[in-house]
Amino acid sequence: MICVISDAHFGVDKADKIRQARFSDLLKGKIINCDVLVLLGDIFDFWVEYHYLIRKDYFEVLCLLKEIAQEKRVYFVSGNHDFFRLKFFEEIGIKVNKYGFSLEINKYKIFFTHGDTLYLSGKLTRFILDNPLSNFFFRLVHPELGIFLAKSFSKLSRLRTGKMEPPDDIPRYITRQLKQYDMVITGHLHYPMIKLYQNKIYANPGEWIADFTYLILDNDYIALYQYPDVLIKKVEYCKINP
Repeated sequence: MICVISDAHFGVDKADKIRQARFSDLLKGKIINCDVLVLLGDIFDFWVEYHYLIRKDYFEVLCLLKEIAQEKRVYFVSGNHDFFRLKFFEEIGIKVNKYGFSLEINKYKIFFTHGDTLYLSGKLTRFILDNPLSNFFFRLVHPELGIFLAKSFSKLSRLRTGKMEPPDDIPRYITRQLKQYDMVITGHLHYPMIKLYQNKIYANPGEWIADFTYLILDNDYIALYQYPDVLIKKVEYCKINP
C-alpha cells in the first residue's frame, strides 16, 4: 500500500503547528499499514540547503520523516519550491528523485512526478533555480537575507498557483505521459482529483494547506481521502485497459 502527499508548504504561515500536527497524526496512524510513502514535492514552502543550517520551524517535520524512513520506504520528488538537490533528505534515509520515478502495482505502471517539469516554463524555472552555480551563489548570501528572498519567491509562486482555476480537462502535458503509463500522479496543481482518461488514470493528492487531502494506492484501487480518513473518491484498477 502506498500513501501519496504533496504541497504541504510547511513554513508558510502561523497555522503551521496545526498542519504539522495533522501531518504527524496521519503518518503515525492512517498509513501504519502502508509500505511506501511518496512525497510529491513542495512539502516545505521552500527548501534551501545550507551546509550547516536548518530552519528551526522545519525541524519537527524533518525528525518525523527520518523516523518514518527507518520503518518504510520514503520517496521525495523535487517540487518547484525545492531549490536545492535535497542531499539532506538522502542522508536521513529518503530516496530523492529530481524529476519523478515509476513503480508497478499488479503489472500497472505508475509514474510519480511533481508536475512542473512536464511543461516548458516549469523546466526553465528549475534550470535557473536548481543548478550548482545558482546554489553556490545563494549560499554566499547571509541566511537571514537568503530565507527572506526565498520566502518572497515562494509567496509569488503560491499566489500564481492559487489563482488557477480547477482544470475541467486533464492538462495536455499530463495526457502525453498517459500514453506511456497506466497511471500518472502529480502534485503542483493543488486540486485533489482522480480522473479517467482513455481508460487510464490521472490523480492528484491535492495540498496540505487547507484541504488536507492525500491518496492511497492499494493492490486493487486508488482512493482520495481528506484528513483524517474521509473517503472522497475511489477507482478500481480494473477501469484501466490491460
